Amino acid sequence: MVDLISVLLFSFAAGLVGAVTGLGGSSIATPVLVLFGVPIKEAVAAGIVSVIATSSGSASLYVRRGMVNTRAAMFLEPFTIVGGMVEASVTVLIDPRLVAVVFAAVILFSMVTSKMLGNRQMGDVKQDRLSEWLELKGSYFDQSLGKEVSYRLSNAFLGGLGMSAAGFLQACWE
Repeated sequence: MVDLISVLLFSFAAGLVGAVTGLGGSSIATPVLVLFGVPIKEAVAAGIVSVIATSSGSASLYVRRGMVNTRAAMFLEPFTIVGGMVEASVTVLIDPRLVAVVFAAVILFSMVTSKMLGNRQMGDVKQDRLSEWLELKGSYFDQSLGKEVSYRLSNAFLGGLGMSAAGFLQACWE
């Protein structure tokens, strides 16, 4: 087992590497913590804490820059909560080996989809009725492009289902 100071130092280093590379620090820290003998559920929970900390820090910057669509966030938040509540009701049934497999699958899926999607430019998006009714659209100033970028979100319900799955998976790791 590894001591608390080592975990904190390693988590900090993993967070820095994650921030520089664009990976989540948790995807680096969790496997290494398991390698050092930390039980998978505890390693994933430590990763989730680091994700919450770094996300909270970066969120304030995005809000300040006007890059947060609060309407979309408020629509998706209840889906995440419901997913977490469903998982909490079955948490006693989850085997640590299953947690390890799910964690690995999610990390691999994230890596593959982020490589496939990359920084592709979206064309003119036609909104579905729900997204249009919720007025899920906005704009932000993109410093790298040097211009205002307008966007419209679509598939709000599928996004909600995805957030339910995220809430479920996140709760599995706590």
